[in-house]
Amino acid sequence: MRKKIPQILPKTIRFFQGESEYKIPPYFTSMFTADIYNGIMPYRFCSDESELKINITGTKKDIELAYKLCESLCDNVYRGSIEDLISKAIENIVRQIVWEDKAYYEIIIGDDITCPYLHSFTSKRLFKFLNYYIQLVPKKDIQLHSKRFVAIKAKYVWSITFPKSLGRSKAFKKIVKKLLKINSNSPNFAKNNIVETFEMPGYNFKAYHRLTNVIVNKIVKKWGWNRRDSSNEYSTDIYRVYKYISFKYTQALIREHIVYELNKLLKKLVINSSITITGIKTSQDIIDIRRKVFSKEISLNDVFELF
Repeated sequence: MRKKIPQILPKTIRFFQGESEYKIPPYFTSMFTADIYNGIMPYRFCSDESELKINITGTKKDIELAYKLCESLCDNVYRGSIEDLISKAIENIVRQIVWEDKAYYEIIIGDDITCPYLHSFTSKRLFKFLNYYIQLVPKKDIQLHSKRFVAIKAKYVWSITFPKSLGRSKAFKKIVKKLLKINSNSPNFAKNNIVETFEMPGYNFKAYHRLTNVIVNKIVKKWGWNRRDSSNEYSTDIYRVYKYISFKYTQALIREHIVYELNKLLKKLVINSSITITGIKTSQDIIDIRRKVFSKEISLNDVFELF
């Protein structure tokens, strides 16, 4: 039976209750952010037919430590196979990055100092001063946490955001900021009063919808997001396939970046182990697929079967 991770209370605060009021994000922003982490790893990866293989290399002890570290990214809930665990850990990291622009984790050392694990905490009200990260506690939360601020040495913090090839968090925030200005596929008056929609025969809703699609496609062009649109009403077959491939490429870049950073973290924690993933399309594989599509070596209809 595996030993449980030592439960040492973290210093950092995961989220502030005084600022945790949930607000439904606008239409396009909600879909865009969710689509980044949904499908970052293949669905049904536990199936016998799945080609996905995830391996943790190293000695038995180092593999166990690496496993526990990844388990802490899943709230210490055992999830069966290594494929299941690592896939969920990667998905959780991406979700945290999307929610916070940059994900921060406190590195907590166990009682025997050989079992480090990670605790996520909010990027809100956080800044770095010299070799410390400082969390300023909101007034509403001071009584709850019995502290006005949290100071933690930078060496006990692991931070991760989007890869440099995608512009890191700056590019992501720029996209989200622009999408926030576009509420939905309908103008505000139609959204607020559906009756008015049918009482304005002079308003061209189809033109509004088309223009909205043009603007959104322009905003997310580099990331290739397709807005979950499978119709050809405003695009050709080749453009629809191009966006599909481009977004898969974006997800591959993020996935590879996270695995790379996880392996760097293992090395930093003197865990002589590494995570490898096979049986899933790499960013280079997707570049080759895109080239073959444009050279007509792969038909448009076959593209969706490749992922």
